[in-house]
Amino acid sequence: MELATIAVAPPPGHPLPEPIALADRFPGLIGRLAVIHATLPDISASKIRALVAAGRPIDHLVPPRVAAYIEEHHLYREPATRKDQP
Repeated sequence: MELATIAVAPPPGHPLPEPIALADRFPGLIGRLAVIHATLPDISASKIRALVAAGRPIDHLVPPRVAAYIEEHHLYREPATRKDQP
């Protein structure tokens, strides 16, 4: 922890945290907190798993290698829709 820079990115719909409040909540991290100002997609892991289970594409939501891994290993699919099942 002493060597790390902590990155903070609030989920969609939540305000950016105040650096002073973060420093108060996490003493000793002042100067090692980075607040990320970015527009993040409003998507959760649960939603991604549900999309995969429904056979819907996720390539616009996850990196290509992640989508390929999920497809290759038939993750998050109902047993009846898995390609490795008869």
